[in-house]
Amino acid sequence: MLDVLTDTVFSFLPALICWSAFKKFGGTPIVGFVIGLMLVSPLLPNAYEVADASSNVEAVMAFGFIPITGYQGSVLTALVIGYLGSKLEIATRKVMPQALDMMFSPFVVIAVMLITALLILGPILHLVENGLVYVVEAFIHVPFGIGGLVIGFIYPLAVMTGMHHLFTQVSHTKFGR
Repeated sequence: MLDVLTDTVFSFLPALICWSAFKKFGGTPIVGFVIGLMLVSPLLPNAYEVADASSNVEAVMAFGFIPITGYQGSVLTALVIGYLGSKLEIATRKVMPQALDMMFSPFVVIAVMLITALLILGPILHLVENGLVYVVEAFIHVPFGIGGLVIGFIYPLAVMTGMHHLFTQVSHTKFGR
């Protein structure tokens, strides 16, 4: 019961982030929520299982070179897709005839943003997130505690954006926690 209570929000974090981004940037929040849920669809290989070498779960390769996985725990992908999707929705609603708007605008936005997320921005932003992990690891090794001071300064800012999960990932890989 405690796992359900504590892990549900984190399992569907991209859905909540997309919902919030759509709401903040002028889109329809439920469209953002649907896109966010698609980012963590059980039909996609789970990102945590793909990262675990002992699970034997592999990413689906699109066109032979683009890895497609779920975006469990990925804050940047959900945030950027939420922002771009809300702007696309606003632009689509301006040109869509009113008689077709209710049905076709959400469909166009969801389809375009899902393709964009899975084939373009998701893999790119995953590389950015991995780069940020290496930056945090580099700060850990700065002598005289200066790296710890920098991490301590950055951490509250990272919590505000959801990027504090980087620090957890570093501690798990480096210190086996």
